[in-house]
Amino acid sequence: MEEVPLVLDGPMESISGGALVLVEGEKGKRARELMQQISLGILENGRSVTYVTTSQSVQDLVMEMFGRDERIATYLPDHRLLCVPVYPLIEGRGTRDGLLDKLMGSEQLQTSDVLIIDSLSDFLGDRFEEAICIRVLEFVQNLNGMGKAVFLVVNDGQKGILPLRLESELQLSLPSGEDGTLQMKRYQQAHQGAAEMLRFQVHPKAGLVAHPLPTEPQ
Repeated sequence: MEEVPLVLDGPMESISGGALVLVEGEKGKRARELMQQISLGILENGRSVTYVTTSQSVQDLVMEMFGRDERIATYLPDHRLLCVPVYPLIEGRGTRDGLLDKLMGSEQLQTSDVLIIDSLSDFLGDRFEEAICIRVLEFVQNLNGMGKAVFLVVNDGQKGILPLRLESELQLSLPSGEDGTLQMKRYQQAHQGAAEMLRFQVHPKAGLVAHPLPTEPQ
């Protein structure tokens, strides 16, 4: 399967077309910024992205991404970027029964080269458990078998995600309170161990650059 470029330089330059990427981090702006910038890089390399957001409307997501790179406007008319807001479905106290089936049955989620769900924790809420996680994994593996890469964002410390961790090609963690850093915990394409701290920089109109943090001398 053709690889999907992730960053301009440094480790984790690409993933396989049928990969699962798990991103663990504190809920909020940092994970969203990382995923949006990765999305822009993928789009700039000629691929298509479906972005499922649990916290923003289509307008809010597009305007935030437009602030990072004005070229985002060129990816919307031809549907290379599809924005799927689901927060209206999960707001309030209504039941979420059937939402997962509705999400996994959506044809929109099967059309792009890359699917991003930001975040799976918010979507599932208190129904997030290992049995549900296995169902999600089966859905992801079906997309992977079609050559599509899937990014799943989960809250730091989320329970029940062991199946996703075991099957992920790339596993990233955003350390709490450390802006601009992430930990690459697992990378199946790495030639060396993946327990590596990286500093990522968002370069407007360029992409994402990730480099290992220098180690302090003993």
